[in-house]
Amino acid sequence: RDEDLDAGSFMWDFHRSLRTEELPDGETVISVTLDDVEKHGRWWLIAEAGEVDLCTDDPGKEVDIYLHSKIAEIAEIWMGDVDVRDAISQNGLKATGSQHLLRTIASWFPQSRYSNVRPKRMLEGS
Repeated sequence: RDEDLDAGSFMWDFHRSLRTEELPDGETVISVTLDDVEKHGRWWLIAEAGEVDLCTDDPGKEVDIYLHSKIAEIAEIWMGDVDVRDAISQNGLKATGSQHLLRTIASWFPQSRYSNVRPKRMLEGS
């Protein structure tokens, strides 16, 4: 639920689930702006050699890709409720930057380890 979303907790999980093995060699810097979060609405993920740092202060590095979304919309992608490419085409997620990262976003975009688990109530409606 929207009221359950905390930007700090979400971004911590988001950065921990980034699929670094799908990123190009070297350093990749991702800027995430949560448009509807007033305090700490901008974050940077710096990935290199399988490690990811999460920053709330601009690290002063060249950004490879910018992601802009409302927290609930990016959380839906992370939870597997919305496909990342569909979110981009429907403007729920704005992504700009490296053409390679834009083309391969479905392979490296983070997802919750529970993204393939559906509550029983959702399965009964199918």
